[in-house]
Amino acid sequence: MKKSLCKHCNTCKDFEYFRFDRKGNLQCFQYCKGGAEEVALSEWYIQKDGYAYSTKGINGKKTFYHTLFKKDSEMIIDHINGDRTDNRLRMLREISPSENSQNNILWKHKRITSKYPGVYWNRHDECWMCVARKYKQNNPDHVKLQKQGFKTEEEAFEQYIKFLKELGREVNTETEVYKDYLKWKGEQQQSTLEAFV
Repeated sequence: MKKSLCKHCNTCKDFEYFRFDRKGNLQCFQYCKGGAEEVALSEWYIQKDGYAYSTKGINGKKTFYHTLFKKDSEMIIDHINGDRTDNRLRMLREISPSENSQNNILWKHKRITSKYPGVYWNRHDECWMCVARKYKQNNPDHVKLQKQGFKTEEEAFEQYIKFLKELGREVNTETEVYKDYLKWKGEQQQSTLEAFV
């Protein structure tokens, strides 16, 4: 299960919000019980880019549905599966702006298949791969680092972190995804120690 904003993924019920626009076109998006109160706060319509947007405004301010769950003003709410009409809390997560821009690059090529930023499944070679980029200021050329052949997405993410350091960037260590990575790394170290015992 991918880490998300939802704390009750196994018990939460799924719903769909339906509405007809002025032209009579059906508009809908998915949400879950955990976000039902927010749905009731306004009427919603789906923009051309797929995001659900409030028509009446909430607390005097029009907003995107998925941004109502933002806890940290520095972070961005990301759709884990890339489907902007899927607003179930288990499909939403907080990531940093740099992680979001990396995801945008990968989604453009339909490569996202991992909860880890910069990591995707290479269907052709059947292995995990990581890609890190850094655009040079005032220069259309950019630095691109990539490597494939990883058996697990965690191994690919570990290489992605190394790439970021090479590019003078840092991974956000406050995310649930990074905590998952640390847990995996701890388990790997433990199994290595047990192998020598």
